[in-house]
Amino acid sequence: MQSRAAGDAPRAAIYCRLSEEDADKADPGQDSRSIQNQKSMLVRYAVEQGWQIYNIYSDDDYTGSDRERPQFNRLLEDARRGCFDIVLCKSQSRFTREMELVEKYIHGLFVEWNVRFVGYADNADTANRGNKKARQINGLVNEWYLEDMSQNIRTVLDAKRRQGEFVGSFASYGYRKDPQDKHRLLVDEPAAAVVRRIYALYLSGWGASRIAAQLNREQVPNPSAYKKQNNPAFNRGRSTALAELWSDSTVLGILKKQVYTGTTVQHVNEKISYKSKRLRRLPPERRAVVQGTHAAVIDTETWEAVQRKLAEGGAEQRREGRRDALAGKCRCALCGGKLQSKYGRAGKYLRCRTHAVAPERCPGVSIRRDEAAQCVLEALQACMARYLDREYLARHLRPPEAAAHRQEQLALRAARLEQALVRQRACRKTLYEDRVDGAVTAAQFAELSAAFEAEIARLGKELAAAERERGAAVEQAAQCVTAEQLVEKYARADVLTDEMAECMVEAVLVGRPERQRRPVPLEIRWRF
Repeated sequence: MQSRAAGDAPRAAIYCRLSEEDADKADPGQDSRSIQNQKSMLVRYAVEQGWQIYNIYSDDDYTGSDRERPQFNRLLEDARRGCFDIVLCKSQSRFTREMELVEKYIHGLFVEWNVRFVGYADNADTANRGNKKARQINGLVNEWYLEDMSQNIRTVLDAKRRQGEFVGSFASYGYRKDPQDKHRLLVDEPAAAVVRRIYALYLSGWGASRIAAQLNREQVPNPSAYKKQNNPAFNRGRSTALAELWSDSTVLGILKKQVYTGTTVQHVNEKISYKSKRLRRLPPERRAVVQGTHAAVIDTETWEAVQRKLAEGGAEQRREGRRDALAGKCRCALCGGKLQSKYGRAGKYLRCRTHAVAPERCPGVSIRRDEAAQCVLEALQACMARYLDREYLARHLRPPEAAAHRQEQLALRAARLEQALVRQRACRKTLYEDRVDGAVTAAQFAELSAAFEAEIARLGKELAAAERERGAAVEQAAQCVTAEQLVEKYARADVLTDEMAECMVEAVLVGRPERQRRPVPLEIRWRF
């Protein structure tokens, strides 16, 4: 921790934030004028107060509810290390709009770290104990503002979707946004020609993997590569050689998209909450589907014929009704790529995904699924029979962690809800005291009191539901077998199950036999 020498001027860290995209940026890489104005105002104020300026932290185009703001988190880390004595913002809402973070940092950790918080425009100052109630009320107002803004944005976007206006960031492969109207799609002819060819090849009898392999041989850019070529802003976060290849899943995704018939399909997923980035998939009846919003690339009859053929092709997989025990664990020992499940004359087998779509990248490996499962089971039982130390294995075995993780998450959620409930009740009590002292008018008291009561009722219901879920999870976990029981159970098993594979197998590397009809070499990586 860096301490300040006695007599030295206090060190101030200036934090600026703006959430809107600004049209007044002279250069996209530069700060907006609003951010520049914030900096000038706060620097002038710090100088007038006689404070040293330790550093200026600036987050442009970030919302007040975004906890992943890079400069915000850098500021918090420097505060923890004792690099400065004061955090200076234009207002409390520039620092955060979440009541939870106000209590956690401004009224909690900053006090422990001996850091003073100052809001220039709204007179927020932790050195002044008399305005703590005002800061808490401001925090609640900011929280309500976030919730209202989120709901308003959802309402506007939903209305646009229902009217058939496109609201996505990027158009589907085969289309582009109209430069004159960003909510309207135009056919992108070079990509649309590839889409039409994919549909024609599939109806002529070609499989998705064969189509992908042909497009890779012809060096046709896949959708991600094509978007990068035509839109520098597009970035999937990956930049590997395999990411630029067509795959069977990419082809199948195109074959299933209804957008190519001139129909806009939106609101397939939605955020769980404005405080979370997690998404949930919506049922078909809640999606926004509007026909005839743009020119079709594929006629309706062709698209429906493809859907019927896709349904027929997937019937066998659906009838099986059970996931492969080694799903996602088998990899090609030659290229490291995943193996994909296929159905052939000899039954179900696994093959190298890279070889299927780009044979020149990998000579490929394959193995029957039942053969792979049997080999893993025999190796597991041989290992147990020869080297089994039940106490050691029980200590090092990692049983499925889903139940424990769920309990932990539910307990954390319940604790957060309980904390929020305590804060709301404390704020309600403060409001009553302010009314008695005459600090708030009768109208203000009625409005704030109703809002507090509604929020307390909502949190109480959520907390009760969370406690019920937590109790159910604890009961479910109590029924789980212990690690020692799992060892005994697996030693006598005659079939490799999903539970066994998940618990004991890290990965299975499938090699290529030197000669045909020789056993396929396997390297099994255990989890113990």
